[in-house]
Amino acid sequence: MGSPDGKVEEGETPEQAAICELCEETGLVAQDLVLLAEFEKDKILHHVFMTVVAVSDEASPQNEIAACKWKPVKNLNDLKSSPTTKSIVKSYA
Repeated sequence: MGSPDGKVEEGETPEQAAICELCEETGLVAQDLVLLAEFEKDKILHHVFMTVVAVSDEASPQNEIAACKWKPVKNLNDLKSSPTTKSIVKSYA
């Protein structure tokens, strides 16, 4: 389970932002990004994407994150993240 996130910069599409954030935060390269949903919460528009990463690819912490690793869905409650992020992960897991 993972949830790299960030803001869409001026002149950037949500898809471009998602690709950049995934790479900047985990070192993973997105392949065939698919938009799953867009919704507004607390006056913030969220774009939810799904992508495929190679089985051999390993996420490694980059920039502002201290650690990242794959976790089973059953450990969702242990995810140290905002209620919004937990809700998103639960909806698509």
